[in-house]
Amino acid sequence: MARKVAVKGDGKTLLLACGALAREVLALKQLNRWDCFTVDCLPADLHFRPEKIAPAVQAKIHEAKDKFQRIFVLYADCGTAGALDAVLAAEGVERIAGPHCYSFFDGNAAFEALHAENIGT
Repeated sequence: MARKVAVKGDGKTLLLACGALAREVLALKQLNRWDCFTVDCLPADLHFRPEKIAPAVQAKIHEAKDKFQRIFVLYADCGTAGALDAVLAAEGVERIAGPHCYSFFDGNAAFEALHAENIGT
């Protein structure tokens, strides 16, 4: 049985997530009855065009700035070659660490080891 985790908050935080993580993030939110944040997701297929990730995230941040006190991005670098980090630095927004969103399913260390063994994993 999944363990519930208590979270306190004011409902003024936006989690801007990659669509590849959406199902899991939304399931955790529902399971734990977390009402301290809102989740908004971008399409998972942006991973096929990583050059579009940073501008898409920036557009979502601009849409949300007046509605939320805090914004946190649930995206890794995902092939943006640092472009996402540049946008987030300019916007004053943080993201989860990692080379790729999919690395969070096994953890960043395990993902790096698997990637080193099988390039392109």
